[in-house]
Amino acid sequence: MAAHGTPYCGSTHHLTGKRGHIWSVTDVTSDQCEWDIRADPDRIILINFDTSGFRRGSDNCTSDVLTFHDGDSSAFRITDEFCGDQTTDAGRLHLSTASTGSQMHVVYSRGAMALQRTDFNITFTTRGNSWPGSGRLL
Repeated sequence: MAAHGTPYCGSTHHLTGKRGHIWSVTDVTSDQCEWDIRADPDRIILINFDTSGFRRGSDNCTSDVLTFHDGDSSAFRITDEFCGDQTTDAGRLHLSTASTGSQMHVVYSRGAMALQRTDFNITFTTRGNSWPGSGRLL
């Protein structure tokens, strides 16, 4: 399976592999898009924002929102939300989040008050989900 998003929204896009990207310029074509990221069963998913323009949280957000769910659909617990109302003048902040298991569901929603889409580029990577030799989950 490809580890990069597809250029069409309207259904959930499935991403697999140890590394991949979701890039708004090619992967977001409507006001709501969804991606299901799936890793091997013994791995967790790490998300890193490669662009600025987003802040953690969605309180008082009048722009685009990226929501990360800890499972394979939006019915699962929200692990993090990010609002795209920051200007590039705000500086580059390192934003990241992670799953607790081998699946993560990402939802992009364009804000009703947003005049234009906030571009983003996120990278996902995976790593083992237990401490070496302990058998315990992180």
